[in-house]
Amino acid sequence: FPLEYNHSRLKYHCELKLLDDLPVFCGFGASKSEARMNVCKFAYEYLEKNGYIQYTTMRDEIDEPSKEDAINQLEILARRDYFSIPTYEFEEAHDDNGNPIWRSRCRIKEYDKSFSSKSSSKKEAKKLSALKMLKYVIEEDEKNV
Repeated sequence: FPLEYNHSRLKYHCELKLLDDLPVFCGFGASKSEARMNVCKFAYEYLEKNGYIQYTTMRDEIDEPSKEDAINQLEILARRDYFSIPTYEFEEAHDDNGNPIWRSRCRIKEYDKSFSSKSSSKKEAKKLSALKMLKYVIEEDEKNV
């Protein structure tokens, strides 16, 4: 607290013990809530300064991106609050022989880009568009680390 701080306001204190090999943290405040907030702030600063807090990236959350798992991998990242659940749009066309050609477009609300893929199978088209999106979001995340 700054030297000019009115220390008589500090009526409450809060102690926090996380582990035996860490110090006991103590916070003070004019209210119980302020004391709790301060002890948490001090503990967090200590943990961060001493390497106890490690930041995870999207790549840390999933195995290597793969076509077979891309849809699930995107959903895992969405459920861990990196972004919203991906949406898919499908269009069906046919080639000259009448065979289906599926186009899948993958979008994530928080990103300006969408990715599309074509395949004779709807499921395969979805996997391919999901894989393109997965690679993109991981690359963008790594730029921000």
